[in-house]
Amino acid sequence: HRGCHVPLTCVSVFCWVLVACRVISVCLSVCLSVCLSVCLSVCLSVCLSVLSVCLSVCLSVCLSVCLSVCLSVCLSVCLSVCLSVCLSVCLSVCLSVCLSVCLTVHDIPSQLHTSLRAHTNFRVKTKIY
Repeated sequence: HRGCHVPLTCVSVFCWVLVACRVISVCLSVCLSVCLSVCLSVCLSVCLSVLSVCLSVCLSVCLSVCLSVCLSVCLSVCLSVCLSVCLSVCLSVCLSVCLSVCLTVHDIPSQLHTSLRAHTNFRVKTKIY
């Protein structure tokens, strides 16, 4: 049945694409969740170390207003700006790293699949002769 060969190939390719997409999506979700926790901890430590400098600058600008108001405003501004900038940079780096890692991880079974198919084709051809 030569006609059956094409649909089976299509089904096989379709299944392979689905498996590859699933592998990539699982890899990306795991990688990004790890990244998020790493970025949060790194950014918190960075922002807390930078906080004293930021506070001194902010407070010197804001001396005319009551000190208690200034302190709370400066704390929130310093932390929010630092965390937002740090997290956006960290997560964008993470995303690119995760994409390259996950596409590489996905490529390994793809290479195995190609070599396995070549081996199977070779076996089928040698069986025919």
